[in-house]
Amino acid sequence: MRRTMLYGINLNGDFDFKELYKLCKISDCYDYIFVGENINFKHSFTVLPFIAENTEKAKIATGIISPIINRCMQIKQAFRTLLEFYGDRFLITLAMGDRNGLAYLGIKPKNVIGTIKRCFYEIKNYKFTKNIEIFIGASAPKMIRESAKFADGVLLNYANPEYLRWALKFLDNRKIKVGCYAPALVSRNEDHVRKLVYASAIVIRGANNIFLEEFGIKKISDEIKKDFSRAYKYRDFLLENFAIGSSIDEIIDKIKEYRKIGIDICVFASPIYYNYSGLKELTEILGLC
Repeated sequence: MRRTMLYGINLNGDFDFKELYKLCKISDCYDYIFVGENINFKHSFTVLPFIAENTEKAKIATGIISPIINRCMQIKQAFRTLLEFYGDRFLITLAMGDRNGLAYLGIKPKNVIGTIKRCFYEIKNYKFTKNIEIFIGASAPKMIRESAKFADGVLLNYANPEYLRWALKFLDNRKIKVGCYAPALVSRNEDHVRKLVYASAIVIRGANNIFLEEFGIKKISDEIKKDFSRAYKYRDFLLENFAIGSSIDEIIDKIKEYRKIGIDICVFASPIYYNYSGLKELTEILGLC
């Protein structure tokens, strides 16, 4: 498939290192490897150097890391070490983090944009990390609009091209890079697809109210927040609107739409790696390896 955009894959700390090692080779075919943050997984500060040690080409990114959960000092020091050991192969994506994870930790975020912006400049003004690219993970209009004023790029947690078009209206500066980051999978196995449904449900559960009300889907989000087990009731809706796809054809169709919109980076997020043969097929069709 003709290359007109960059591709990323998401690897999280939910796998043990032996399994992560097996995934590193195919992940290195991609332009980016994004490592997610989740309070139930290994911290990305342990996963990032492991992936760097076992890959050669791909740029390695946080997708995301929260300066609300982590102190900004810890983030910049961690990346200073990574840059010293592995060279200029890294990208940082800052964002608030999962609302449910924050609530579990007893954190009530205040002035999120100000916190993220301060951390951005703290990293940029630190002599050891001043040249590293920093994206902002965003979904709310205000965060998208503010990100365009200072960030190197914005990572949008949307899969539906209609949702992305809506989000891009708030980007006054289209000179910055724009990526979309959403669950994906290549598998017909219903157990695998179930993982994709619940990964998509996590996205809608954490979506901001302005977006939910704009598209008339707040009731669905509220129902899933109240009882997450009910997400499967909305299987087809979630797969169509909050996943990049569950088959090669669906993914290719979405990519074509992303190109038309002007998306620069498409990131296939968890559970993409649960079916290795499907991931390998997608990688080959995209012409990445």
